[in-house]
Amino acid sequence: MKGPLVRLPGFKDELMRTVIEKTIAAKMSLLLATLLLLPGCSTPTPTDIASDGQVTYLNELDPAEKRQAKQAIFQGLTQGVRQYKLVPGDQLEFLFHLEREPAKQAYQITVGNKLDIDFYYQPNASRRVVVRPDGMITLPIKGDLLAAGLTTTELTAVIEERFSDIFKQPVVSVSVEEYTSDYEDLYTVLSNIQGGREKRVTIAPDGRIFLPLLPPIDAGGLGVDDVRQRAHQLYQERAANISVSVNLKKIVGNRVFVFGEVARPGMLSLQQPQTALQTITTAGGVLTTGSMKNVRVVYWTPEGDTHVRRLNLQAVLNGENIEQDMLLPSNTAVYVPPTTITKMDRAVDQYIRQLLLFNGLSANITYLIGDGFQGGAIQNTE
Repeated sequence: MKGPLVRLPGFKDELMRTVIEKTIAAKMSLLLATLLLLPGCSTPTPTDIASDGQVTYLNELDPAEKRQAKQAIFQGLTQGVRQYKLVPGDQLEFLFHLEREPAKQAYQITVGNKLDIDFYYQPNASRRVVVRPDGMITLPIKGDLLAAGLTTTELTAVIEERFSDIFKQPVVSVSVEEYTSDYEDLYTVLSNIQGGREKRVTIAPDGRIFLPLLPPIDAGGLGVDDVRQRAHQLYQERAANISVSVNLKKIVGNRVFVFGEVARPGMLSLQQPQTALQTITTAGGVLTTGSMKNVRVVYWTPEGDTHVRRLNLQAVLNGENIEQDMLLPSNTAVYVPPTTITKMDRAVDQYIRQLLLFNGLSANITYLIGDGFQGGAIQNTE
């Protein structure tokens, strides 16, 4: 279609047409040159590059490695939080089981116990004593004697041996009249906690948790089952009739950062393990300007090694190379790059915009049919 595109005061029609035609010609020439010269038109090879420079080509995995990768993804998705590795800020709920059944091992005397020590045939030597904080008791004539950590049978034998040089074949009986135990201490602590036998614990910034009667437990980087086994073992060592159950109550630290050509870039707090493809979907999906064939993933292993993985998620969507997807550890960054056409179009637009601004003009050209112009606008910015 012939004729001027827009009539504006201060410009001749022929001049405006010349400016627009040259602009379009320059844009098309640059676009063609970019198509011919820019690399990346072919799909990049999916790789995993470790911080030590070791490269794994994901499309060259042997059948056993592919099956193992698929199985890892399947287990992570089906087992949920059992595969999740705890990080600072996560919250665990401990449920304490206090059994009233007799302990399997004999009771050991501890600090604070009140003991009745009876000497048969020598009643004047009988005493009621309290185990001092240093674990000692005091008996007449013989003075201090270590009692903490012994059973009543063991302490009886020690006292009889100690007094054998004073009394002929002494017969001694030791009984615990008032006792304290880890069981009773824990029961008292839990009685003062809101919720009874349940206690919520937040993983500290150093990765440790703190439970009643136990030393700090390193929980960061462990699974929920690992923490439960560790706590159960420590309680069993102190009091055999105490056991625990553990639930993952709140996930705070499982963060993934998604940016690039996605609908909602930013930080995501995931409540359970997700793959790279699922995380991009959670971020609103890929824009029409994004490429699923060259997704970059930056993540860290529990040992602190950095990995940069290049994924072809388009192949995953097509049902091919499922093993190229991956479960994302916490603090992973996922980047969805623009397509090659998008890169070229943005480069051309930027070049033309700068050209027009340099000449004091701005143009908005909508579309072109045949050898004429069907729409657009140009205005004087001087």
